[in-house]
Amino acid sequence: MTRSDSDLLWPVERLPDALEQLAQRQGYGRAAGEIAPPAAAVEPSRVWMFALGDRLGVELEPITPLYHELPDVLERAAPCILQVRRDGVPSYLVLLGTRRGKLRLLARDATVVSVQRKSALTLLREEQEATVAEVDQLLGGVEMSPRAREHARSQMLLQRLGRCSCAPAGSCAPGALRAGGRCSVTSRRSSPASS
Repeated sequence: MTRSDSDLLWPVERLPDALEQLAQRQGYGRAAGEIAPPAAAVEPSRVWMFALGDRLGVELEPITPLYHELPDVLERAAPCILQVRRDGVPSYLVLLGTRRGKLRLLARDATVVSVQRKSALTLLREEQEATVAEVDQLLGGVEMSPRAREHARSQMLLQRLGRCSCAPAGSCAPGALRAGGRCSVTSRRSSPASS
């Protein structure tokens, strides 16, 4: 990524602002006003997320993709919020869409940043991939080109984690947006005029 991850990752306490900006950039919703966010290290509950959606005038649709589904989620789920967990603490990527093969993310300073899909995918999968360090240990003893190593690593991780849920619990359980979860923003009333 061209900007630091910290510029692109929205902390839990800024989630109301992130969702409000996402909804307004898509032509939906209204200002939410003051909303007390959950504690910084706590995932927002389903009730809190739906209440925030109601205040914004949008409907939030939580999903929990599998590890192997994340590339498709990045390609097709926009506009959405994607959870990234680092050291057990949730933060969020705000995905506006794609353009010319790159993802368009909303940075914390309200600017739009284009990033490679692979960079965002690496960030979203980081915590899960850390749990299978034996893949890197196994590949460490094999002589191969860097490109072949990356391909082999990718295939081995997909085999190990492909059917694993990106969330330790069900979609939108009382921990609404677990790792890789999303909230798609759609209007409850009418969609914006198409161009």
